[in-house]
Amino acid sequence: MARCDCGRVEVEARGPVIAHISCYCDDCQAGADLIDALPNGKSGREADAGTPNVLFRKDRVRVVRGAELLESHKIREGTWTQRLVASCCNAAITQIHERPWPHRGIKSRLFVGDVPPIEMRMFTKFAPNPSEIPDDVMQHPKVPLTLGLRMLGAMLWVGWKRTSI
Repeated sequence: MARCDCGRVEVEARGPVIAHISCYCDDCQAGADLIDALPNGKSGREADAGTPNVLFRKDRVRVVRGAELLESHKIREGTWTQRLVASCCNAAITQIHERPWPHRGIKSRLFVGDVPPIEMRMFTKFAPNPSEIPDDVMQHPKVPLTLGLRMLGAMLWVGWKRTSI
């Protein structure tokens, strides 16, 4: 279970985690800028510019409370990704990908209870200060092969269908 900062939005994720990642891509950084610019906005971005997300298959994630409070934000027209923010407290919750990506990334900081440790840091070539990235797990300049294979497995299971949250 994950909750926004004020507790009015709750998201449930069932089943095994695909991965717990911290992403440094340009889009995640731009999305964090957009959300952090909202009144009291909280993107979940860490001091090293990474955005930690716990990835689940998209068919295993649902909003159990406060769906009407979720607002969609896009960093630019035509992008495949919508960032969902709880309008009650401007906390980033998850992303929806309009193309066949098989996952939902739920912001790590929102989970109630134990969260698996970060497994990998990806797109580190886009980090503004690479020397500030912790060396606690593998750092990858792009999508690591292990994550690509997990995503492929999830994509085959879920299929190419679009799902809403």
